[in-house]
Amino acid sequence: MPGRILAMAHDAVPHVVNAVVLLMVSSLHGSFSFSFSSLHPASRSLHLPSHTPSIRKLSCFDGMRNSLRLSSMKLADDRENTTDLVNLLRDFRNGIHQEDESKLIFDAQLSSKDRALLHEACERLGLGHESFGQNEERRLSVWKIQTADRLEDIENALRIEKTAARKQWEEAMAFSEPNEMEAAGMLLLNARIQNVDVTDFGRFKWTLAEDASRKGHMTRFNVKTGSPVVLAQRSKSGQWQASQASGSFGFIISTRRGSLDVIFEVHPDQVENIENTESISLLASPDSVTYDRLLQGTRKCRNLGGDSKQILDMMFENDLDDMVLLMSETFVRLNLEQKEALNTSQQFKLEFFDSMLNQEQRDAVEKCCSPQKTSVLPIQLIHGPFGTGKTKTLVEIIRQRIKLDQRILVCAASNAAVDNLAIGLLRADPNLQLARAGLPERVDEQLSGVTLAALQKKEPSAALSKSLFQQANEELRVSEKWRRSTNGAAIRREARKESRELFRDARQLQKEAVSATLRKVRILCGTLTGFVSALQEARDDELVLFDAVIVDEASQALTAAILQTLPYVKNQTKQSVYSHLPRMILAGDHRQLPPTVLAEDRGARTVLQSTIFEELMERDGGGLGGNKAIIRLDQSEIVARAQNLVSANLSEGNLGGQLWSQTLFRQYRMPASLMAFPAASFYGGLLRPECQNAGGYSYLNCSDESETSLLLRKTCLFEAIDTAGAGFDEETVTSAAPTEGSRSSSAVLVRDFSTLNREQAELTLRIVRELVEVWNIPPHDIGVITPYNAHASLLRERMQSDACMQSIDVSTVDGFQGQEKVAIVFDSVRSNADCEVGFLSDYRRINVALTRAKRKLVVVGDSATLTSDPVWAAFWDWAAMPGSGDAESFSIAYRSYYE
Repeated sequence: MPGRILAMAHDAVPHVVNAVVLLMVSSLHGSFSFSFSSLHPASRSLHLPSHTPSIRKLSCFDGMRNSLRLSSMKLADDRENTTDLVNLLRDFRNGIHQEDESKLIFDAQLSSKDRALLHEACERLGLGHESFGQNEERRLSVWKIQTADRLEDIENALRIEKTAARKQWEEAMAFSEPNEMEAAGMLLLNARIQNVDVTDFGRFKWTLAEDASRKGHMTRFNVKTGSPVVLAQRSKSGQWQASQASGSFGFIISTRRGSLDVIFEVHPDQVENIENTESISLLASPDSVTYDRLLQGTRKCRNLGGDSKQILDMMFENDLDDMVLLMSETFVRLNLEQKEALNTSQQFKLEFFDSMLNQEQRDAVEKCCSPQKTSVLPIQLIHGPFGTGKTKTLVEIIRQRIKLDQRILVCAASNAAVDNLAIGLLRADPNLQLARAGLPERVDEQLSGVTLAALQKKEPSAALSKSLFQQANEELRVSEKWRRSTNGAAIRREARKESRELFRDARQLQKEAVSATLRKVRILCGTLTGFVSALQEARDDELVLFDAVIVDEASQALTAAILQTLPYVKNQTKQSVYSHLPRMILAGDHRQLPPTVLAEDRGARTVLQSTIFEELMERDGGGLGGNKAIIRLDQSEIVARAQNLVSANLSEGNLGGQLWSQTLFRQYRMPASLMAFPAASFYGGLLRPECQNAGGYSYLNCSDESETSLLLRKTCLFEAIDTAGAGFDEETVTSAAPTEGSRSSSAVLVRDFSTLNREQAELTLRIVRELVEVWNIPPHDIGVITPYNAHASLLRERMQSDACMQSIDVSTVDGFQGQEKVAIVFDSVRSNADCEVGFLSDYRRINVALTRAKRKLVVVGDSATLTSDPVWAAFWDWAAMPGSGDAESFSIAYRSYYE
């Protein structure tokens, strides 16, 4: 029978040692076979000809999905479609229609392009892969990787990344003169120690002021809250280097004009080799603490058990049917009365706190909170493209889980994302028992009253602890007064002994305050690395365990960072109908930028940039657009999709939920004209625009001025200004700045090459001034984004001389991810005879750049250079095409710089 597979049902295949199972497939184009052998685990392999059609799955779950029965398989025969082979890899990764085979081998007829695409797909799916053989005999081997090997790969990659960060920093130190280092913001010379205070857990806050004879020199030190620093000292050769003395490393907690507050573990008098304790020098330092925490957390995952181990297995190892059968044991253990109630009772139907949630948002909430709707798997994913209400959905999920009397750990990759979610929770319910972990100085001021530090101060033991810390500090001061006395050594020893005892007692009282605070907290919010330090001081192990972990921005987080949360997942000892709700909920958008990685080693970069969010999304169909998004880019198809979106001719597609993921596809940030191109290019044309009017800022707000004198058109919300042929040539410059493309607050300062374009910057400034003066858009509602640090610095410097533009936010694309503004100007910078676009070729960077605007987007770029990239070529084709927008206020405009 053409197009049908003749095979035994999955659960009917006996496991026989030394057996070879053959599945014969007939089709219109002939037949082929593939086989696996169970002679030995290492030898199990599935041999496939390159034209193998995709085996698509139809899965059937009985009752509460407590068992998986693979009821049928359908053959989709399309030899030319690489998507079919990707689907086959996905089925292999999930264990669909297989017994125990551990390897796939593709025959040699694969083209090099298809082989490259399959290598990329393997990275996204978490599969091992290797091409072998020569010339016409070159083949592709694919295999599954065990959890222990995955953890080892992550640890090795983290070590390489830590070394790369340190190496970049050391190279910058070695080749820089002191005046260069200071001018570049890498060195702070001769800062005066203005004051020293004891803080929580006996650490010391050094308040540093600038040298009065060198007024303004402190403002050049390129650090911000959270940045690591190290005490600097001169080497014998006269160069400044990091001090190796104990207690030399600290971090910035606040910056003000002319002063800095730095936290150190010791008092200045306790640091060896400081010649003058009244004046010190600092170096910006690489962040080794974060890498050490990630390594430690990853090592802990080797010994996980219980519910945490189930989450880890779903991440890395278990096949789909294994996962469902494993989790169904929870359901099986329910008694008959509980099962009957679950199937019939209305008491488990959710009552939503937020009545304005759309259907997909409600579906996501139900999968995470309803025992009648959950997939029974330990992880649930939410794919939330730009403007689809991901934060709103997570707020509802957290409130529903709190209603079940659960404790929730809420994390994200950045402080901004954590604050955004915490603020959303408190706006929805100000009475939530929520605490924000982390440095108070790095937390949004709206949350200042709910930081752990603020809440701990309310505990009685905290006041006593503070008093003891102050006494201990005073004992240290006393000891130093006797430094030159005849019998001073004995007096100093006694004073320091007394100080140590006071510090010990104070720390114990501080831990009591921490524990008392955590007992009252139902929601703990913090970054993926910051929350760990907040829990280390708790005295009761139960206080550091949570019923569920929710991670926002999971697509921007290193897999190692998400692994940090697993040891803090509580094991469920009492079974109930809620026992099989997901224990980990990850939300993000893998079509946007992944984590920043510094290492040049290709293997380490691949391991670190391949996030667990993307892997799980790809295993479950790929999210919005799925196979339609970025497999082979078809320029004409992208243009057609974009036109359809603007004209509301929406295509049909697979929207919403899969097995362990739920996609949000109704977009509320921007109207269709701004959404059209990124939606068509990166989401399969399946985003739905729900923002149907320009609202607030449109051409109706413009001043009465002749359009012929303006750069921008009053009737357009999206404009592309083409500088091709204008002679706006880019420049390569040397700069000392955070690593290009970095979003971290503790990014390594390096001497690096960056790119700027002076003439194009002037054009961008004219556009920004017009948005303020003609469009009447307040400066704080405007963002200017660009790919390169040097160009961003140039724009900031030029704007500081213009009062109307001083409050405009200027950032790199990477730094602006997660933010939005009413109006965005994107300056692409690149313009060169070789048509080099640099890392603008990363489609995820393009996606972020084009999706930050709510009402007005202006793209400035050289089409002659940018069209060497297929996505940018499609962009300029679409922007320049007549009729690419409608005749109303949503229209799209292209114009050359000469027009």
